[in-house]
Amino acid sequence: SKVYGRSNEVSSKFMEKGTLVEETSISLLSEVDKKLYIKYKGAPIKNDFICGTPDILHGIDIKSSWNIHTFFNAKLTKANEWQALGYMWLTGLSELDIAYCLVNSPDHLIEREEKSLFYKMGVMSEDDATYQMAIVELKKNMIFDDIPKEKRVKKFNVKQDNDKIEALKIRILECRE
Repeated sequence: SKVYGRSNEVSSKFMEKGTLVEETSISLLSEVDKKLYIKYKGAPIKNDFICGTPDILHGIDIKSSWNIHTFFNAKLTKANEWQALGYMWLTGLSELDIAYCLVNSPDHLIEREEKSLFYKMGVMSEDDATYQMAIVELKKNMIFDDIPKEKRVKKFNVKQDNDKIEALKIRILECRE
């Protein structure tokens, strides 16, 4: 990007949904936990090594699942664990929950998926019976109001690990060299 003035934008429909529904996921988690959580809207927090913007300052990072399958398969990944460790390091927390939430997709994302399905199926019209059945299934995979709210939140707890933070500091210094 420095030589040719071009950047590689990292985005996907999954990331787009996550950004668009973050507040909805926070509201769902608030309802389920019976606590008021508020999205952190301040400046990124930084120290001499890392910088980050936690979703909620009170020890929660939100992950909004694309569909019911990604939700049920959700687990604590190494990347999520390191992200949680970074947020704890920045905020001084001793633990942090990664909260996966299953919330409805915004209408325009559903419409985009419907159009994509139309072209993939190669049908002649949107009135095609096979296409219409596929749309019903698609919507079932993107709208979750029929599932109890408490079944649409999955949390993983991460505890502060100072040994990992110290190893990270060493690695960052090596990378800088």
